[in-house]
Amino acid sequence: MLPVELPLDLLWRPAPEGVRRLALAQLEAAGLAAERAQDPALEEGLHDFRVALRRLRTTLRVWRGELGGAVRKKHRRALRALQTATGAGRDAEVGLDWLTRQNLDRESAPAAEGSSPAEWRAGQAWLAERLGRRRAQGKKLLNRTLRRDFPRLARELRPRLAHLEQHVDLDRPDSSGSFAAALAARARAQAERTAEALGVVCAPAQRAEQHHARIEVKRLRYLAEPVLAAGETHGPPVEQAARHLVEDCKRLQDLLGRLNDAHVLGAELAQALVERGARGKPAMGRGSQGLPRGAARAGLRELSLRLEALRERLFSELEARLAGADLGGIRERAESLALALLRSRPDASGRGVPATSEAPRRSDTLHLEIERKFLLSGMPPLPGSPARIEVLEIEQGWLPGVKLRERLRRTRTGAVTEFHRALKFGRGLSRTEIEEPTTEQLFASLWPLTAERRVTKVRHRVTEGALTWEIDRFTDRELVLAEVELPEPETPAVPPAWLAPFIVREVTDEAGFTNLELALPAAHGHGRDGPGSG
Repeated sequence: MLPVELPLDLLWRPAPEGVRRLALAQLEAAGLAAERAQDPALEEGLHDFRVALRRLRTTLRVWRGELGGAVRKKHRRALRALQTATGAGRDAEVGLDWLTRQNLDRESAPAAEGSSPAEWRAGQAWLAERLGRRRAQGKKLLNRTLRRDFPRLARELRPRLAHLEQHVDLDRPDSSGSFAAALAARARAQAERTAEALGVVCAPAQRAEQHHARIEVKRLRYLAEPVLAAGETHGPPVEQAARHLVEDCKRLQDLLGRLNDAHVLGAELAQALVERGARGKPAMGRGSQGLPRGAARAGLRELSLRLEALRERLFSELEARLAGADLGGIRERAESLALALLRSRPDASGRGVPATSEAPRRSDTLHLEIERKFLLSGMPPLPGSPARIEVLEIEQGWLPGVKLRERLRRTRTGAVTEFHRALKFGRGLSRTEIEEPTTEQLFASLWPLTAERRVTKVRHRVTEGALTWEIDRFTDRELVLAEVELPEPETPAVPPAWLAPFIVREVTDEAGFTNLELALPAAHGHGRDGPGSG
């Protein structure tokens, strides 16, 4: 996948380091491709360079939070300009390739009314000449890009990516968060965006929607590809899940790319028809083929008909894929990859193994949460001195997902702020929880993805005997809940005297009172009786 080797344990290194090592490898790969693109004997050189640039731009965009200020706006603008420059002649090249495969004679296609084969060929030759000039201009721009612009930008970016300063909390060595965990969250979020973009594509003429969907599919594919860069070193479950996701994305990307090429050439033909006077008086003079300049119009119209038929065929194929397993499969593949990443860990050599095959790390330990929950009529008066009561300000949000929802949490206790990410499985009294600390930087980059799936509350922890009661007063709605975690399911949870008068009912088994359900838009605005109160 990359002509540059990545560390075997890349996925389990801290996210900021993993991102930088990946970006450096992609930058080096782009440099090698740029050298090949200057060799006219290597036909795939330009294509490889364009793909390498796209991969690098995607990495720098998706992982902007982990990169901090290493990549500035001027660098992003320069990369975008490079991508544009390499595409200047590419569209003309694609158009010429399609044009040479068209045989404009009476037997191969219906004739435009009142026109002759010579006129059709005149239109074909006129468009070929136009595209040929554009291809020549693109080559000049490309040579400057490959010989001067890209090498200069690479020299600026390389030291900025290679230098990383990190603050490590020795009391919490896992607090930086692994690249694998960050990648799992990004893959699920990007899969949601991709599915949404594909979901609005419903007509052949939707050029903008198809282009947007193609970009989102590419970003998801480029997120998963680094997992394959080191072969099977990340463990069979991870490698297999990544490969399936990449293959699904590649099929959709290729199909959407062909549709985009047809749209680009269609716009070129439409402009050509206007210039040839297709909608006005015929242009005067003689063309390069010795025919009146207006003679090319028939051939251009014929080419437009063929291109329209091609778009219809391609869209029908896309529609069939999206109606089948591809649209839902994108989400399922991404979730499979996310779970495989979260359940894997490196062995002594840095190769990936399932976390269940050896003792898990402290931050990956599964925690069985046995908890009872009660709806309260209001905030009860808390007993005793403030010294025995711990007060926490909590913000929680959930990343998009269908079967898997990852929770982000920011907790403030006095002057201390902590950041965590977690997964919970199950409902009711007993649930399984996987939680690990994360960095403020990673939290800040993921938090915007939780929009419209958040709760905010102030938690008061009160210790009563062997149990600790947590009173949550929500600050984004009128709701107060009490929770108590138990060591065993059979442990009695007798509410203390100061709390009992405020209990409306137990809601442990009511799905509407889980934090995730409360975070969804439909749950906001409920009164103190909670969901369903009307």
